[in-house]
Amino acid sequence: MNNALNKDRIAWHPALCSATLFDLRADMGALVFEKEYNLNSEPLKIDLLIRKGDSKITLKNEIAAIFRTHNIIEYKNPNASLNIDVYHKVLGYAHLYKSYGKDVDSIPASEITISFFRAGYPRKLFQQLCDDGAVIRRFAPGIYYLEQTSSFAIQFVVINELQGESHAGLKVLSSTATIHDIKIFLEEARNCYSKEEKDLISSILNVSIWANYRLYQKVKEDYEMAMNAVVRDFFKDEIQAIIEEDLRLATEKATAEGLERGLEQGIEQGIEQGIEQGIEQGIEQGTARGLRIAANKYVERLLRKHKYDYEEIADLADVSVDYVKEVEKSLLVLE
Repeated sequence: MNNALNKDRIAWHPALCSATLFDLRADMGALVFEKEYNLNSEPLKIDLLIRKGDSKITLKNEIAAIFRTHNIIEYKNPNASLNIDVYHKVLGYAHLYKSYGKDVDSIPASEITISFFRAGYPRKLFQQLCDDGAVIRRFAPGIYYLEQTSSFAIQFVVINELQGESHAGLKVLSSTATIHDIKIFLEEARNCYSKEEKDLISSILNVSIWANYRLYQKVKEDYEMAMNAVVRDFFKDEIQAIIEEDLRLATEKATAEGLERGLEQGIEQGIEQGIEQGIEQGIEQGTARGLRIAANKYVERLLRKHKYDYEEIADLADVSVDYVKEVEKSLLVLE
């Protein structure tokens, strides 16, 4: 893929937030999530703040085992560094957050945790922290606790080292994601039906597909329906409106035809058959036209990026190369 590895422009943070929420969805009833939480009127933002309603509740996900009442999440994308200065910056965020309580010590330091998420193992940072007297303890594969260094409970989540199927959303955002990781995530995605879950999945896939394009090409044949659903989700409202409009028009037309035929075959029978045919015809026509429009818009979006050749766009949009060229012609006419 042309420039496929130019990942600096990928919007990692929203997808990483979505992946964390997706990983913790079994515990959502006990947690409150606030993305880009503003510390004050100045531009200081926490990537994700998770509040735990009842400190006595035991959470299911091992990443959340450390959680207390107030939980600060800091993400570093695969291209960003997690160094000693970043560590102290986030520690500063935690101190500021504690100091902004309504009353003195209304947010106890013992009820605040900090979680750093990073794809790779932060070896240099860990060495510096240990030189300063800290102790690094491996709690679980990919999860490390920092001890004897702060009044806050601190953990590091190394995404590349996470094991098991419960972290699929995070693992597919890693540059070392495997075909197995992607298949597990797509299987989980197929079994999610709520709007909230679908929104999270769409956010994750929108980044994961660009970051791991060639892997998705390899699993596309077996998981074509799940991947095509991503494209449909981008334009689901427009597609639904088109389906409903075509259904209405086809039903009206079929009803009129049914009335005419009803003079010969019996009014009641004719109307019933006409409406039934109209509904089937409307759904079929509306769905087909809606998906064509979705495919056109998806191809237009890829063409405007100027990053992919015809064959790559055809593979991504699941259309022919000729189809891509026709869309490009229409763009040139419009522009």
